[in-house]
Amino acid sequence: MGFADRFIGRVMAAPPPHDDFWYGPATARAMTQAGVPITPTSAMRASSVNACNRIISGSCAKVPLPVYRRQSDGGREMARSHPLWDVLNYMPNRWQTAFEFRRMMTSHVVLRGNAYAEKVPGSRGSVDQLIPWHPDYVRVEQRRDLSIVYHVQDRWGGTKTFDQGRVFHLRDRTEDGVVGISRIEEARQSIGVFVAAETQRASLFGNGCEPGIALTSEKVLEPATRERVKASLKEAHRGPFNSGGVFIGEGGLKIEKLTMSNRDAQTLELLGAQVEDIGRYYGIHPHFLGQAEKQTSWGTGVEQVFIQLLGMSLLDWYEMWETTIARDLIDVPEIYYVEHNIDGLLRADYKTRMEGNKMAIESGQISPNEARERENRNAREDGQGDRFWMPANFRFADEPAPQAERVVPGNGASAVIAARVEEAVA
Repeated sequence: MGFADRFIGRVMAAPPPHDDFWYGPATARAMTQAGVPITPTSAMRASSVNACNRIISGSCAKVPLPVYRRQSDGGREMARSHPLWDVLNYMPNRWQTAFEFRRMMTSHVVLRGNAYAEKVPGSRGSVDQLIPWHPDYVRVEQRRDLSIVYHVQDRWGGTKTFDQGRVFHLRDRTEDGVVGISRIEEARQSIGVFVAAETQRASLFGNGCEPGIALTSEKVLEPATRERVKASLKEAHRGPFNSGGVFIGEGGLKIEKLTMSNRDAQTLELLGAQVEDIGRYYGIHPHFLGQAEKQTSWGTGVEQVFIQLLGMSLLDWYEMWETTIARDLIDVPEIYYVEHNIDGLLRADYKTRMEGNKMAIESGQISPNEARERENRNAREDGQGDRFWMPANFRFADEPAPQAERVVPGNGASAVIAARVEEAVA
């Protein structure tokens, strides 16, 4: 019995410690009513689970995660000199990039409900490195004084204990506030149906997409003859490359072809239904899981697609990262904080980015140089890039309205001359 079986953490509504459930094999615990065992690792073989994990973990990893400093006037500025900037955006440890680390940690939460990393102090401050732990080798314990400790088994079989101040702990939805619940545990039966249906479909193709064949005879065959006939039939028809092969009957054998059952014919329909069902657990619309026939009423276009994905799923994961970083990694959260820059999700849509920049500049929300910085371009050389634009027909609420324009005809055409009797501002 491995460590994951002997030293399992608390997840969902687990049976009591004396229950025989804990003393059976791990595969028995993971067994579904569909007849296939489902664990976080085996669940990744289901294409819909794999897609949900890829979308969520990839979207969390590729979006910039800058550190900000709150200013006394209520504004903010990027704190590029903060030690966490490098840890979260470049190198969290000696062998991983920030993208690899954040994708892996998010994937752990997606599949197992928890992700853990040890905080190691060093030259960059109190959090110089984040050393990830695999959730299967971590047991979380809350003691009587409500303090939390982490028991971690290393690769050499030893166990170390860490207090809460040494650990960066991401958790999914939780019922006890200590350990996150695995969505794979919650969706186990649905995933089991999906895997069983795919196995059935693979078996159907393995038989050359042919339904079953019955051999009948008026006399009883000897056991050895039966086995020889079965082997000969398999050799002639087994596998997609032998579909339609020739079988030579002997001894009065007759072949009867069985019709394909409704269950076989509706396998693809069942797989589609399970894709949608699994997607519900992660808030991922079937459109993102390859179900193109599933229409959405939320609009079209890249921007609308990402707005839909953000609202249904990604914002929850971004909030999980931001609040956990504030709790576990930032020493002065009232001054410093992190926030995902979701503009990074639209990097592939040039037209949408340009239209957004144009509207922001023309409404005076950002300067041209700020828009150029978003596009990784240098500031304007004429020195005008830091000026803010404002539409000519806009005015402050406490200013008097400008005098109406008057039209002066001339040479068969109209010319508009803006006339003001007096200046709006003395």
